[in-house]
Amino acid sequence: LQAESWGGSLSAAIYIRPPEAVEPLHSQILEEIRALHEAVEHAPSGCRLTISLLYALDPAEATTEFDTLFPINALRNVAVRAAGADLIMVIDMDFIPSERF
Repeated sequence: LQAESWGGSLSAAIYIRPPEAVEPLHSQILEEIRALHEAVEHAPSGCRLTISLLYALDPAEATTEFDTLFPINALRNVAVRAAGADLIMVIDMDFIPSERF
């Protein structure tokens, strides 16, 4: 887990289907995200986590085929804007920094 090996700040953007598309699980999804945030914030590493949620467009509201594609660029841009730092390192979720990085 990145948060276990990183003592700095992390900014993550999470893509979620529209609430009406995942009911009755929407509340459970948000609770899991809250629990993740709480666990990271209280981890011994001292990592600080900002989580941004990006909701998917309901396919019925899509006006072009691109409206329903996975928005990797939008997710990255949201996380970068929420980072609140002068310098950032954009990494994938499976990247773990080396010790003493």
